[in-house]
Amino acid sequence: PADLGFYMRAFTLQQLPSETVGRIIGRVTFPLFAQIQTEATRVRNGFRKALRAISLVSFPLMIGLLVCARPLVLTLFTDKWSPAIPYLQLLSIVGLIYPLNMINQNVILAVGHSDLYFRLEVVKKVLIVVSIAITWRWGIEALIWGQIAAALAAYGLSSHYSGATVGYGFRGQLGDLLPYLGAACVMGAAVFMLNGLPFAHPALLLTAQVITGVLVYGLLCRGFRLPVFMDGWAILQGKMIAMRMARL
Repeated sequence: PADLGFYMRAFTLQQLPSETVGRIIGRVTFPLFAQIQTEATRVRNGFRKALRAISLVSFPLMIGLLVCARPLVLTLFTDKWSPAIPYLQLLSIVGLIYPLNMINQNVILAVGHSDLYFRLEVVKKVLIVVSIAITWRWGIEALIWGQIAAALAAYGLSSHYSGATVGYGFRGQLGDLLPYLGAACVMGAAVFMLNGLPFAHPALLLTAQVITGVLVYGLLCRGFRLPVFMDGWAILQGKMIAMRMARL
């Protein structure tokens, strides 16, 4: 029961950012893809932009959660919840994959392949059951590793079939995802190094890590001119210029 309590605490923390991002993207993209489902090129281009937007937000959130798990748990819940830290770190990897799988299946459903969507959902549930059947005997950490393997397998399948459906499969997605994943990993390494500094309280360490992570990730995205970030940057600059002009 104690281990389950620690797991549920970690699961709740992990679900908040990953499911929020996934649901927002899903609500925005599904009706759009459904509206243009007969126009393969527009669906593919919209899919690419949506996947990049997910990776821009989700990757730094999940990797940041992984490296900041200790000060976050200690700040929010005190030392007695410290056994939940390794669970949260592993679940962050699951949360990294979840939105990618979700957007692929949403595209498949939106373009009219509800039968394929249903089969993928069944396969995903079977993978989860198999992973539990294999890993339960070695404890909760092994169960989470099983979740990671099941999530990767589900993403591989859904991206394969979305490639067959709209022409944007695993290889194409990987090429678009890697720059954002690389920037998030570099940001995570920079944030992780702060763990070695002698902060007086976990809350101070957490604050320093969040500020460092935002600055490093923003500079990397700006420096490498990652497409979705640059689009957002251009929109922000346009709004700032419009506000200044309105004041004149």
